[in-house]
Amino acid sequence: MRPNFEGQVMERFLICQNPLCRFVIDLRTKENQVVQLSDLIISQCPDCGNEWSSRCPFCLQALDLTWRESSPICSHCLKALKPDHPELEPK
Repeated sequence: MRPNFEGQVMERFLICQNPLCRFVIDLRTKENQVVQLSDLIISQCPDCGNEWSSRCPFCLQALDLTWRESSPICSHCLKALKPDHPELEPK
């Protein structure tokens, strides 16, 4: 009999919902355990005070990260999870 994997997947990463911030936290401990959201000490982003999301802001998949150079990127859509800088956007 196959195990039942239905239900909510435990988040391993959270990202700030503010597109100008996009602060990312890793919920894994040194022992590779995952901190439960209910045990998290901070309920909002420490940089800007916005809410957390456990989904990629681009593809909306459950947030799973890989690293390119020193920047986190989404493992699903491969977009960099860096802050938007509207002052640098062409007008």
